[in-house]
Amino acid sequence: MLLLVAIITALPMIRFLIDQPEVYFARELQAAKLVGQSMGREQISRWKLYASNTKTSLLMFNYEGDSNSRFGIPFQRELGYISAALFVLGLAKIIARWKKGSNPLILVAFVGLLLPMIISMLYGEKPNLFRSSGLIGLCLVLVSSVIRDARMSLRNLLQRIHLPSWKIQIGEGESVRVRQIHLGFSLALVLSVAPVLLSTGLLVAELRDTQQVYFGEFREQAPDVGNYSVAREMAQTMIGFEEGPTFVKVWPHWYDGRAVTVHLNVAERAWTAELFEINPNTYPLADFQGKLLILMHPQDHASLETLRQSFPKHTTHTARFPTGLPAFIAFYGQR
Repeated sequence: MLLLVAIITALPMIRFLIDQPEVYFARELQAAKLVGQSMGREQISRWKLYASNTKTSLLMFNYEGDSNSRFGIPFQRELGYISAALFVLGLAKIIARWKKGSNPLILVAFVGLLLPMIISMLYGEKPNLFRSSGLIGLCLVLVSSVIRDARMSLRNLLQRIHLPSWKIQIGEGESVRVRQIHLGFSLALVLSVAPVLLSTGLLVAELRDTQQVYFGEFREQAPDVGNYSVAREMAQTMIGFEEGPTFVKVWPHWYDGRAVTVHLNVAERAWTAELFEINPNTYPLADFQGKLLILMHPQDHASLETLRQSFPKHTTHTARFPTGLPAFIAFYGQR
């Protein structure tokens, strides 16, 4: 079944490979070239690369994940506190008992779904959130298997416990009545309800953690907030400026450059370049004459001050999210 699902999933890619082999292999060879370049820079062997990528891929669940800000919080672990702990226990369980039940199938699937990241990541790169998405189902299986084992162990314990009962005499003489109170039933009821209450408490705690991550931290850091696309608005600002070159000052986890390019391509326009620093003595500020547009992050105060000093004639515009928070600053300079 696992092999059949893999073949069905791969059919679109196989069809693409048959129809356009030159395009497919151009992309694959380019990726292989980047991996080789990263090995050359670090002067490491391929096996050391794979060992490092395996370690990084395993740590994404509990320690550090992808740095892409569009699809998650940069470097956020992929599991919540409780799920992360249960995931480790579940993985340890199937490794320790890999010959029992369906554990070998889970191990094979887990390793197989890790391989796309292990063989394609550059040295030191973080696991891609999309490449690891096939592991979501297995993570849930591992987490739930620990809870299931705990429930089965408690059930077996209850079956072995000899639960006592008391007899109480009520009344005197001929009206004496004996009532037997089965404490065993009450104790069994408490022990049966306790796991439900514990599981509910764990679920509520996990939901609170997840809610804060998705609807709190992620909304504050995501490039697009409130149906507002930073990439689209940046592209529109560039399209509206025709007097000179347009640049974007790079800032960590801010915008999607490919999305900006797509919007510009639709309008048959192009931007000039990304700038990694704003220096009066280097391109594009040195010896520049004319008008230019530079888009920058609202918190990049140092670059904005440098531009103001370099261009006495200037104006700025702050684009804002629907919430009122600044999205980016457009600096228009002239010499």
